[in-house]
Amino acid sequence: MRLEINKHKKPIFRQSKPLLIPVSIFQTGDIVILPKAPVERLIRSSGAERVSDGAARQLAEVLEKIGYTISEQAKKYAMHAGRKTVVGQDIKLASEDWMRDV
Repeated sequence: MRLEINKHKKPIFRQSKPLLIPVSIFQTGDIVILPKAPVERLIRSSGAERVSDGAARQLAEVLEKIGYTISEQAKKYAMHAGRKTVVGQDIKLASEDWMRDV
């Protein structure tokens, strides 16, 4: 943000860059939404002593793609039930469907 002074000498804060940038993880492939630290903890919880940045990034991308697929199906369940809001049960059903297809 930058500070400007208008002709009435009142400060005006102008946003120089957008706070949120719309991204699509499927277009670029290297934009990851999940933070690296929780993904590293997940890998370490499976018994790994050391985790490379590449491994954490790759798992984050895979988890995001799975999450996106499950979310799309959950949205369909919510719409079928006449709701705009996706609820926990929609996610549960969609994840069970995804697990069955794997």
